[in-house]
Amino acid sequence: MPSVFLPNVSDGRISAFTRRMHASPINLKEHTPNSIFSRIPGSEVPHQKIKHSAKVTVVGVGNVGMACAQTMLSAGLLNELALVDAQRDKLQGELLDLQHAAAFLPRVKIVADTDYHVSADFDICIVTAGARQREGESRIDLFERNVNLFKKIIPELIRHSPDTKLLIVSNPVDILAFASWKLSGLPPNRVIGSGTNLDSSRLRFLLAVRRVFDIAKKSWRSSIRWLSTVPMK
Repeated sequence: MPSVFLPNVSDGRISAFTRRMHASPINLKEHTPNSIFSRIPGSEVPHQKIKHSAKVTVVGVGNVGMACAQTMLSAGLLNELALVDAQRDKLQGELLDLQHAAAFLPRVKIVADTDYHVSADFDICIVTAGARQREGESRIDLFERNVNLFKKIIPELIRHSPDTKLLIVSNPVDILAFASWKLSGLPPNRVIGSGTNLDSSRLRFLLAVRRVFDIAKKSWRSSIRWLSTVPMK
């Protein structure tokens, strides 16, 4: 096996270290593959076919749900999108908006219904539906109403898509993600809550406005989303 040399460089600005490297070739015969490029034990990753697009259901066509749908469509992450909501008129209106914009988006099959059968065999189900907090209503009371709502939503999603992954966005997200895990019977790694990502983004923005740039890059907020958060670095 031939030795490997660095290129011949005549530039006087080259460092002494580089000149020494240039003068001393590396003989690959002296190095076995195990001594240079040895594989770390346990680092082998099984071959998996990468899926570049997915079938995604969005439950709840309010501002958050439609923002999720439009972002995924614009990013080209979907080949099928299903919208589910209890309000048929609003659902049809949002569906028409997306269909009318189809010329400016990647080609995606978009369906909508009040029945969960349209979500059958979908890869991911994003739940943004939730009751609005009434005037004078405590957060605990609102949580109980949302849990009762989830008792109808989650089993229907799992019945039609038993292999799906759940992404919970509704508030209080951490508690509802836990409730969704219990209601779904799915493994915990297939039920995900959005957590304090939004709070962390807000914190970074406020720190950046005050020109605390180093902290803004590394800070996040921890605790139960929507009930209380603690800034951390």
